[in-house]
Amino acid sequence: MFLLSVIPGGLLGALSLIIPESPRWLYKQGDTAGAMAAGCRLWGGCSNADLGGDEEDGGWFHTP
Repeated sequence: MFLLSVIPGGLLGALSLIIPESPRWLYKQGDTAGAMAAGCRLWGGCSNADLGGDEEDGGWFHTP
C-alpha cells in the first residue's frame, strides 16, 4: 500500500524540477527577466513584442 502512495509523490517531485514557474508570479515578485524567460519557455518565440513588451495594455504581463 505504501508503495502506491509513493508513486504519485515521486512523479510530482520529478516533474516539479522541469516545470517553469509562473511568469505572472515572477513578474509580481519583480523578476521581469525571469518572467520573460518563463514566458519564452511556455509559449515559445522570444521577441519583446510577442510577449507584450510594446503594447499599451501590458500584454501577458498585465495584472488587474
